[in-house]
Amino acid sequence: QMYAQNMYNLAKHISPKEGAEKFLSNIESHLANPEGDIITRSIVCCKDGQAIEMPPPPQPTPPKPKKAAVAKKEAAPPDPYKEAMTKAAVMAGSSAGILAMGAGCAGDAAML
Repeated sequence: QMYAQNMYNLAKHISPKEGAEKFLSNIESHLANPEGDIITRSIVCCKDGQAIEMPPPPQPTPPKPKKAAVAKKEAAPPDPYKEAMTKAAVMAGSSAGILAMGAGCAGDAAML
């Protein structure tokens, strides 16, 4: 199946859109021009009893240059004062919330 697909793609590439009557003239135009279609020039090995020199293979495209890695900012060392203040604020807020929940409970005033 892969062979058939490759042959179909090859025939589709070298055959002109005008139809079969332009097929040979299309191949001849590719062979007459040294810069003609490399696929057609690589397939045909002789014309009028003369060997046709195969074109050199195309040069591989060079890889794209890699972008320089952007240096990440180093995280500042943790500030002990800021950490202590954050923990104190969390504890104070949590304690106030618990006290507010207890004050909102209906119950015996003597128990509070």
